[in-house]
Amino acid sequence: MTTPSPFNRTLLRRIGQLLAAFAAAVSLALIGVGLSQALAASDIGTVDPVAPAYQVGQALYLERCTSCHIGVPPEVLPRETWQILLNETDHYSTVIDLLPRFDSQLIANYLHTYSRPHSTSALLPFHVRDSAYFQALHPAVEFSRPPTLRTCASCHAQAEAFNFREWQD
Repeated sequence: MTTPSPFNRTLLRRIGQLLAAFAAAVSLALIGVGLSQALAASDIGTVDPVAPAYQVGQALYLERCTSCHIGVPPEVLPRETWQILLNETDHYSTVIDLLPRFDSQLIANYLHTYSRPHSTSALLPFHVRDSAYFQALHPAVEFSRPPTLRTCASCHAQAEAFNFREWQD
């Protein structure tokens, strides 16, 4: 085997650099396209874009839960709260039927993915007003009475449409 000439070595190195730069550019473009599709896929103005694998669970959650109250973004309550709420028939002093198992599993997967674990020694919150996450998002908000789902719309005009991204002071 012959050793490439200095010219050929330089040429091969340059070709390798160009291929690496091209591969990096293609990778960045694909990431950008994927991100834009993920953002566009969720036309619901929720807190976070919802991946396609969880959109059916989100739709079922909104269908089942917002018929009685404003939908709470999963991020507001910890996973452990959602697990209990999905498996109990006593729902805030109202007796409800348990969801069909398949629907319940899809909703549970969505809520589990987009909520967070309960990480403090404080009691597990079952109301928005008791949620550390909610309190962290509203540090300068003075409530004249304890906040409830009904008061969300006073600042979040699109809360009924599950859009909490926009608010008014």
